[in-house]
This record gives sequence, structure tokens and C-alpha cells, in this order.
Amino acid sequence: MQDQTILIVDDDPSVNKILGKILSGEGYDVLDASTGKEALEIFFGHSIDIVLMDMMLPDADGIELARRILAERADIPIVLITAHGNVPKAVEATKSGLYDFLEKPFDRDRMMITIRNALSWGESQRELLRYKQDSLAAYKMVGHSPEMQKVYAMIDKMAAIHSPVLILGENGVGKELVAQAIHQKSP
Repeated sequence: MQDQTILIVDDDPSVNKILGKILSGEGYDVLDASTGKEALEIFFGHSIDIVLMDMMLPDADGIELARRILAERADIPIVLITAHGNVPKAVEATKSGLYDFLEKPFDRDRMMITIRNALSWGESQRELLRYKQDSLAAYKMVGHSPEMQKVYAMIDKMAAIHSPVLILGENGVGKELVAQAIHQKSP
């Protein structure tokens, strides 16, 4: 048993049924939704490992819904399901953070490879996040005051740029801890 949960979001019940049957047969736990609202309820109510989502839903744009999910959990791979005519839009969506896209009608082998790779990517993202959190905890940086929140925000900002950083301050204020935190959080 895979012990991983896949959320399928498509307004076509036959797509949900066919994909559900294939993926269940591969050992995955499968949940499905036919609207964006239903997808969000399931997503926030269950432990989801990957989302397969139609680009066009009756109550939501699939790409916007995917961005909303990624804003909550950036480690979730989202694979768009698209009809042939929407491929350029799907490619553009992958450039903005979605994992990949699958074109209807589905090629079973490509679909399974994409899903396995996406699940592996999601797990590596979660491991990286755990590592970064553990690394910061190891520096014993504590505090939740507004001033410390500013320090944490600055660490995040500096970790995202690819330039040298000069850290100034009096002796004993934690310059070395901040430098180590920036290093650990850097990509």
C-alpha cells in the first residue's frame, strides 16, 4: 500500500471515476471533488500528498485555486489537468509554481510517472522544510517580540538573495547566529 493520498478535482464525474479507479489500483488513497469549494474543504480537512486539478472548474479557475492551496502549503505538488487547447496556459502555470500538467486524454504511463515524481518532489520539499526548521532551532534563536519578528523577516529576505550580506552590531547581540540562520535558509 502506498499510504499516500491523492485529491482529484474535476467537474467531469467520469474523469474522477476513471482516475480514482486507476490510482486506487496502484495503491493510493483517492479523494475527489467536482468544485473548487469542495476541493478546499477536502484539502483542509485531510492530509493530502498531491492534487490533480482540472484547469476549468464550474466555480473557480483551477490555476487560481492551485495558487491558493500553494499559499497554504508550498510543499504540495499540484498537477493541472488540461484539454489540448489549454496547453500553453498550463505551461505558463507550471512556470508560476505548479508542479506539472497532464493533457486529456491521459497517457497512463506518463500520468503514473508524473504522479510518482511529484510525490517524491513533495516529500523532498517537506524534508527540506524540516531540516531548515531544525537548523534554526539548533541556533537557539528565541523570541516573539516585534523586534525579533523583524529580525526573522530580515533573515528570510536575506536568505532569498544571492549576494553577500554584511551583518553589523555590538558584541554579543547574535550576529553569528543570524549569519548561520541566513546560510541555512538560503537555497
